[in-house]
Amino acid sequence: MALWWTLFRDPSQSDEFSQAVENILGPATRGAFDEPGRPPFQLDESQRRLDMIRWAGLDDVSSEIITWTCQLTPVQARALYASMATVIRRPPDEQRTILDEVERIATTSDGFVRRRFVTALYTGRRP
Repeated sequence: MALWWTLFRDPSQSDEFSQAVENILGPATRGAFDEPGRPPFQLDESQRRLDMIRWAGLDDVSSEIITWTCQLTPVQARALYASMATVIRRPPDEQRTILDEVERIATTSDGFVRRRFVTALYTGRRP
């Protein structure tokens, strides 16, 4: 079994674009399952490995955290945020306002935004 999540931010290294977008979105940008004083849900390796052993009954559970950089044009940044639940669950007029602002901020960044993302990969096998 393989499970993976991608955080469209790097909690260990914030950037100006991410901070600006978080100011637009507000506190709803954080994960619903995040706990104070713990890593983001997806990056809480020891707990996710334990979950896979306890709840799925897997053996040889391992994890890997992959940090990578993505370059986005303003239109691509808009499309990325348009796919996120923190935007989708808002009324259409509010979505449009948020996405217009995301695209505007990305436009002021030399025509593209370079973002650090983090992917958490967990694997295990049935006994």
